[in-house]
Amino acid sequence: MWRSIGKWYICNCEEMPSQKRNASSICSEDNCKKNLTARELVGLKYETKILQTMEHSSIIKAVDVFENKRTVKIVLELCEGGDLFDQMLKEKEKRLDEHKAAWMICRIARALKYLHEHHVCHRDLKPENILFTKEGHVKISDFGLAHYLKLPPHLHIMHTCCGTPHYVAPEVLGSDEYGVQVDFWSLGVILYIMLSGYQPFNSKFFNKTPFLFFFILKAFGSYFIALFALQRERFKGVIYTLCIRVLSPFA
Repeated sequence: MWRSIGKWYICNCEEMPSQKRNASSICSEDNCKKNLTARELVGLKYETKILQTMEHSSIIKAVDVFENKRTVKIVLELCEGGDLFDQMLKEKEKRLDEHKAAWMICRIARALKYLHEHHVCHRDLKPENILFTKEGHVKISDFGLAHYLKLPPHLHIMHTCCGTPHYVAPEVLGSDEYGVQVDFWSLGVILYIMLSGYQPFNSKFFNKTPFLFFFILKAFGSYFIALFALQRERFKGVIYTLCIRVLSPFA
């Protein structure tokens, strides 16, 4: 039985024939073509291709895609654990301990490495796009701004200014070209949020996008390093754990 939540449709797969079940549940993203610009249609094409072709345990998978002249329906595996913020809210101090943060970051980093090796740059990594299954497995989702690279990652240059303000890398804002490294900048911001429980910019001053972008361009690097330095006793354990996990293929 399907039920609608906004543009999402949830299906209880226990009511489906056993041979058609995928895990425990699936969900469908409904995209109306007439409401999309030409660029958005290209983005939807990329997103569909990525979801269907990427094979990694930490990347959300498309079960099926249905398309007609008016709409595109993408059937995805259901992540019942919510997003990263939902996971943090479950914790007593509303932030993650070092061990759990290292575990999550390691898996996200490996998934990003896989994407880049397969010529895909996400470009919109943020806590809302880090989902979790009922069993707690991490899944990168929402490839609406993702870009397929035409050259190897170390050679391909992108030019479109896009992303989410608090997580966008300075080179996206301040130059006409950037590479896949922008995904790891966003991952660094996410790591800080995991450990501290708040964004690096959490004052009313930074709620105005022009001020936020100016600060990212002019001072974000040194400011970010200073924030980590102020909390180095809390963070040094996670850095050590990350090193061990990244160096070990069995972590």
